[in-house]
Amino acid sequence: MKIWIFEDNAIQLQLAKEKIDEVCGINCSVMASRELKWPPDFLTKALTESQDFPDLVILDLFLGENHTNPVGINIYDQLRLTEISVLGSYKVTFIVWSISYIADEYAEKYLKEKAEKDQQLILMEVKSAAMLKKILEDWLSQE
Repeated sequence: MKIWIFEDNAIQLQLAKEKIDEVCGINCSVMASRELKWPPDFLTKALTESQDFPDLVILDLFLGENHTNPVGINIYDQLRLTEISVLGSYKVTFIVWSISYIADEYAEKYLKEKAEKDQQLILMEVKSAAMLKKILEDWLSQE
């Protein structure tokens, strides 16, 4: 399993990695970026084939304490556009693991509309390592 993490906070990034390790151990490869931008620095080649894509993305929406500009949405949008262009459909599961997306009216409306159509978009109401672990366990049991 390939998992990408976009998380600007070093402590939260480490927590996410620990939960992934607890749930999948060596069965998962993890690439992480502390910058909420597309494309991520760890991406060394274009996404041109199915195996180039991650299986899962854990996505923070907000930079630092600025909870009024959900820059992480661009990562979701760009990866989804690339999936459609290359694969013809969605492959990647997204977990929005962020300070409550409902703190920002635009993010809340946008993500709820997307989640109605995108069955591979998981919205977490709160940023909790325990909840992330549970979602990872559920996700892996379905794979």
